[in-house]
Amino acid sequence: MLGAGLVAVGIIFLLKNLGIMPTIAWDIIWPIILMVVGLTLIFKKK
Repeated sequence: MLGAGLVAVGIIFLLKNLGIMPTIAWDIIWPIILMVVGLTLIFKKK
């Protein structure tokens, strides 16, 4: 799941560099990344 998160962050940077996504709202994105990582750790099968 961490790999998917890294791919998503890479896509966001790529879209910004291509001018498709003009600004990155880090104040919204970084808490979402933390929540996804946390939920992954909670629901990870042992």
